[in-house]
Amino acid sequence: MKRILLAICGMLVITACGGGGGGGGGYTGGNPPVIYVTISPLAQTDVDAGEVVKFTATVENDSSAKGVSWSCTAAGVSGAGCGTFTSATTSGATYNAPALSANLSVTVIATSIADVTKSSSAAVVVSPPPGITTTSLNSATSNASYSATLQSSGGVAPLTW
Repeated sequence: MKRILLAICGMLVITACGGGGGGGGGYTGGNPPVIYVTISPLAQTDVDAGEVVKFTATVENDSSAKGVSWSCTAAGVSGAGCGTFTSATTSGATYNAPALSANLSVTVIATSIADVTKSSSAAVVVSPPPGITTTSLNSATSNASYSATLQSSGGVAPLTW
């Protein structure tokens, strides 16, 4: 510990400064900086069942550089029912939408490993795969114009025929 002596207006002031022995380096203040997690894409993402979405996460003030862990939740489902992750690292993951028969709202979450109270999330709406629901067509006549309207279900709009 180094001491600096200052004479100010006839008063002697002794100030202790860091340095010398005993530790040093890294953050030495009272409270560590607050960790912030940001996930991208943040806007709602709409996908068909079985499709994938790539997510990245940024962690500010993570002095240990631990990054994030990945999870997802959805009402009424658990585990792989809300989707899975592949190629997951501490800064990115590929979300794999589950197979399903009705729309599902999923929350993808990136949670700081250094401070598990800090996280960021993104909404993903998973739709069943597109399908044609029209079961029959009117009969056609040779060499005559023909038109029919087909109906579909599922899929992320707009669907292109």
